[in-house]
Amino acid sequence: MSLSRKIEDKIANTGRVHVIKNRFGPDGMTYPLTMNTSVGKLDVYDSSSANGQNEQKKQDNGTEYTRKLLAQKYESFKPGEEKKEGDYKNFETN
Repeated sequence: MSLSRKIEDKIANTGRVHVIKNRFGPDGMTYPLTMNTSVGKLDVYDSSSANGQNEQKKQDNGTEYTRKLLAQKYESFKPGEEKKEGDYKNFETN
């Protein structure tokens, strides 16, 4: 079994469980899950269940949020545009 979480999943408290190998049944399947790391609780859902589809939508929304955030950053750093206070952070070198 493998557990994967993107940055968006950490924010939304979601993730994916992938069955890599199974001696007693099918393998190669991926299931959505919710997780609470503060108490170690994982809720794994069937992809076709209502809860599973709900969690999949949360994961898809996280990806869309990241895409929009990166597009915003790209637009703010285009050459020839004046930078405004707060558009970027100054990093000092020692």
